[in-house]
Amino acid sequence: MLARLVLPCALGLAVLAGVQISLAQNPVQAIDSTEDAQAAFNNAEAQGKDARARAEALEAKAASASAAADKTAQEGAALAARVQAGQRPTLQVGLQRARRQRQRDVVMGEDGLATGELREFEAFAPVIALGGEARLNLGIATGGEPDPWPSAAERAIDKDKIEAGLRHCASHGITSMVNMDGNMYTLALLGELRDEGRLTARVKVPFHFKPHMALSELDRASAMTAEYDNDWLSSGFVKMFMDGVVDSRTVPASSMPMSSVADSSCRCLSTCNF
Repeated sequence: MLARLVLPCALGLAVLAGVQISLAQNPVQAIDSTEDAQAAFNNAEAQGKDARARAEALEAKAASASAAADKTAQEGAALAARVQAGQRPTLQVGLQRARRQRQRDVVMGEDGLATGELREFEAFAPVIALGGEARLNLGIATGGEPDPWPSAAERAIDKDKIEAGLRHCASHGITSMVNMDGNMYTLALLGELRDEGRLTARVKVPFHFKPHMALSELDRASAMTAEYDNDWLSSGFVKMFMDGVVDSRTVPASSMPMSSVADSSCRCLSTCNF
């Protein structure tokens, strides 16, 4: 018989094969026999193996993190070398182009502050979103449809906004128009206004084909044409758009004097076949 052994185990550590391991959470553990001693040893040995496995896993993670850090440092050094070798002007040109584009989108005053005039979608899209009109601008923003489809209450809000625009057009004697962009949702809103007797102008709405779209998206244009084809509301054509526009001077050619831009655009309109 073994002598009675009392092993303090509350937050205690036993050393087995050079690894410190916690044996148990009990205040004390009494060993009264060889069997108890063997069981305690086996338990400690199992915990030692588990601790070694965890230590090896931590070492592997540390090695991986070190390798990643080395790679990042190497990439940074390579980038610095490229810039030092003569690519700095290229970076500066890119920044200057970005500044010029921002100045075209957000009109700046002589005091260096924004005047409040926004000329391109990238500039006024955040304002539109804050105003709750993002659904109405999907036709120009993405060419897609709202998902999920707006409820009757949401469509009522959007129709009131369109009706306000129609009243403005009517006040200037405009009785027919071509929308600059569109999707099925635009047509659906105008169709409901027509059915409610609130459509005060004849409207043509294109399908806005965006650069990211596949050709199969043109099936949506065919569906729009088939569903809306009457004297008051119709589709029947596709809009494709690239770059900016002349009147707000957001095209690259706007770096030229405005008179030159106007002259070149007039020549194009008089000589190009549409």
